[in-house]
Amino acid sequence: MTSTFMRMAPGVQDLGNDPLPVKPYLCPEFFAGERENIFGKVWLNVARGCEIPNPGDFIVRPVEIRNASVIVVRGEDGVIRAFHNVCSHRSAKVEWRACGNAKLFSCPYHAWSYDTQGKLRGVPSEGNFPGLDKSIYGLTPIHCDTWNDLVFINFDEAPDQTLREYLGALVDYGDAYPMSDFDAWISVDVGVVNCNWKIFLDAFQEIYHLNSLHRQTLTDTFKWADNPQGEPAYFSTFGPHRTISMGYNPAQRSGPMATLAQRFASDITSTGGSALANARSSLDNRQTGINPGRIDNWAIDVTTIFPNVVWLVGSNSAVFHKIWPIDREHTRYENFSFYRKPTTASERFSREVSFGLFRDTIVEDILNTEFSQQALLAGAKKNFLLQTTEVSVRHHHHHVGRYVRGEVTHG
Repeated sequence: MTSTFMRMAPGVQDLGNDPLPVKPYLCPEFFAGERENIFGKVWLNVARGCEIPNPGDFIVRPVEIRNASVIVVRGEDGVIRAFHNVCSHRSAKVEWRACGNAKLFSCPYHAWSYDTQGKLRGVPSEGNFPGLDKSIYGLTPIHCDTWNDLVFINFDEAPDQTLREYLGALVDYGDAYPMSDFDAWISVDVGVVNCNWKIFLDAFQEIYHLNSLHRQTLTDTFKWADNPQGEPAYFSTFGPHRTISMGYNPAQRSGPMATLAQRFASDITSTGGSALANARSSLDNRQTGINPGRIDNWAIDVTTIFPNVVWLVGSNSAVFHKIWPIDREHTRYENFSFYRKPTTASERFSREVSFGLFRDTIVEDILNTEFSQQALLAGAKKNFLLQTTEVSVRHHHHHVGRYVRGEVTHG
């Protein structure tokens, strides 16, 4: 599992170099195990606190693999909670808006209403429900907790681990990261992608494809004289979670527009400019676990929060790829790019330039993964061959298998 350039963190498990079978991407029984033992048991990131900053603010998020609609709401007491979006009367959908602010959630079917703590508050013709105890017929809660402004839920009735226990050493890695500073965002909701969720996730947690698939969009952003193939610089693991650290090309010659943009704001594709230097200095002063290999020309960490979130950790922005299984052959993809609110027109211009480039790379990934799904269904290949730098894919495959087989304590 050694690489010609990439360094491994101490203690990383050697998972060998054998080909990976494609069967787990196609097998109905394996997908059923993922539904129950992963998405029904572990902590799942569904939101950020900054998306619901005020009392009564809520968002509704679908989790198709659990057949669930989830209300995430900040209560009047400031606490963030999560509930199944299901009325206690006849199991109708209570809240149909994607987001908003409410003191009460009112079911459109028969107008039963619930407050932001999930308590049943109003029942029309309540006298016709003999013995109704409203205290036990509130919205069904889902375990909910936050870490560094990231909101997680767990569908298990009694999780074996707290959120921080589940994240493990990832807490030390990202605790001091300035997530709360990034309170503006752009979202890309692509919708349904026609491939297995692991195929789509794999595309975002390996670097080997950048030189070919993204040669027009990223060019030589992440390769330089001492690293002509653009290999990742460092790989580390945190239980089932992992990170790949990437360096940037200090000699890259950006075009006039990109050069101007980098003066005012830095993003994951920035390779220079005063904004990047200032953001990097601020991050280093926080003494976070980010950039664990302490790479001088560090660009980003590509961090996977198991099972389905790839977090691009930058000096001055944070990007989240969220990959939600629908069934074996269909996936819903969400993308959120978080950054500081622009204070000038120049900063706004810089953000738009960066986001336009990033959007184009996403489109390239989607087209390729859908073809890969078709190829797997054709049965032409029985295995995947992985390069040593694709270790993040191997690590994910290893831990998905362990969870499906029931070999680990659930989070």
